[in-house]
Amino acid sequence: TATDSGLKVQVLTLEQNAGSSASTTNNKPATALAIESTIPEAMFVHVASASATTAPQVTLARSKGSLGTPSVVADTNPLGKISFEGFGSDTVRRPVAWIEAVVDGSTVSATQLGGKLNFYTSPSTDNGTPQLRFSIANDGATSQTCTATSSDCHTITGNSLTSGAALSISSTSQS
Repeated sequence: TATDSGLKVQVLTLEQNAGSSASTTNNKPATALAIESTIPEAMFVHVASASATTAPQVTLARSKGSLGTPSVVADTNPLGKISFEGFGSDTVRRPVAWIEAVVDGSTVSATQLGGKLNFYTSPSTDNGTPQLRFSIANDGATSQTCTATSSDCHTITGNSLTSGAALSISSTSQS
C-alpha cells in the first residue's frame, strides 16, 4: 500500500519465479490475475469526480527489461491487447476478435512515442485465428485489409481539414 497525493494505492506485484515456466490448466491462460464471474458485469470501474473532464481509465503499460529495471520499447513492439473470446465447446476457448496497440515510429524517447491501433476479427470459416482487418497509424492514416471473400473493400483516407477534404471514401469490388 502506498499513499500518493492523499490517495491510498494498493499495488499487487506478481512475478514468475526464476527457473519456473508458465503453464495452462483448465483452458485458462497462465496469468498474473484472473477474474471469473457468473454475472455479465464482471469488472466495474467507477470514478466519482465533480470535474467534467475526469473519466475512468484502464492503463496497459509495457516495458522491456524487468519490473525493477524497465527499459525502452521499440518500433513494432506490442503494448497491449484487449481480446474477446468465447467457448466453442466445454473445453475450448477461442479468440474471435482483439484490439492491439503497438509502437509505431522509429523514434522512441522520453518525449516521443508513436502508437498504432490494429483491429483483428476471426472469419467463421477457418480455425478461428483473428486476422488483421483495420489499422490506424500514428499519423492518423488508416488501412483496411481485404480478403478474397470480401464483397467490397473500402479505403478511407483522412486529409487535413485545411486542404478542403476532411474524409474521402472509395469502394472497390473484389471477385
